Amino acid sequence: MAKSRHADEIAWLASFPEENPNPIIEVDRSGVISYMNPAARNRIPDLADRGGDHTLLDGIESLFEELSAGVIRREVEWGDCVYEQEVHRVPGGKAIRIYMNDITERKRLEQLKDSFVSTVSHELRTPLSIIKGAVGNLRDGIVEPLSSAQSVVVEMINRNVDRLTRIINDVLDLSRLESGATSIHRQEVPVAPLLHEAITSFQRIAEERGLMLEEDVSAGLPPLDADPDLMAQVLTNLLDNALRFAKERVVVEARLVPEEKGASPVVQMTVVDDGPGIVVAERGKLFSKFHQLHRPRGGSGYKGTGLGLALCREIVTQHGGTIGVEGHEAQGSRFWFQIPGVRRKEER
Repeated sequence: MAKSRHADEIAWLASFPEENPNPIIEVDRSGVISYMNPAARNRIPDLADRGGDHTLLDGIESLFEELSAGVIRREVEWGDCVYEQEVHRVPGGKAIRIYMNDITERKRLEQLKDSFVSTVSHELRTPLSIIKGAVGNLRDGIVEPLSSAQSVVVEMINRNVDRLTRIINDVLDLSRLESGATSIHRQEVPVAPLLHEAITSFQRIAEERGLMLEEDVSAGLPPLDADPDLMAQVLTNLLDNALRFAKERVVVEARLVPEEKGASPVVQMTVVDDGPGIVVAERGKLFSKFHQLHRPRGGSGYKGTGLGLALCREIVTQHGGTIGVEGHEAQGSRFWFQIPGVRRKEER
């Protein structure tokens, strides 16, 4: 209810551009501004003079092309400020309207938070390694043989240490990707071996759970233009989720996305499970940080780190790809991601 009320307030405020405290402008394809509300004139005084040459209006012509798919949201840096822009086509199609919101302070706080989380996570690694080693010594009976009751407790400690280690590793991996500290080593990555290796690593787990794990790869797929280790990480996270909820089978598919003439090829990989599916209301939050993946009755009680899908999204985005989910409640789910491929030599 609160979210709906908030959206209604934004829509109501947008209907009174002269009263809106945030900058609003209308501009045509050539960068000529036909309207600026008072907030735009006061907060961005050089916008009217520079028009399409202004940093905040970078890529105007491409925005007109992209708007055929609907509303566009993007972030643009201007000096020390960061503006979040929401772009709409004005009826008639000759101009676009851009709503701008200064999110500089929010971005600063996000950076502080990410830095804090990264630092704390890094510092936790050393004591966690020591605890892991001590628990291993206890399990192996190096200190003294354990009773059955003691073994149960030590095993419980070990499982939770492993889980905490996964959480810390996910936090650090995501932090490095978002900050640009992780280098992406692109190379030609054959699709079939990539998928086969990922599936093979989960085969034993699938057998233990009585699940069928299959692959369905189209012939003649172009290699990916990607980092093989990061692609393997995406597949690992998606397979782990699928096996957690599947009832009988999980299928990993790879297909060539229909492409426009002259465009670079794009390969779509999909992980399909026959589990209880995804609640529609949760789809928009699935790839957010720390969001736990819940499903209707039928899924296991295992709790993930809440970072796996956010990490997948960041990796795919940095490769210039897209990621999403399909499916309905009680009908399983299809997690897919698309990655640019290498253009075939005869097409170059």
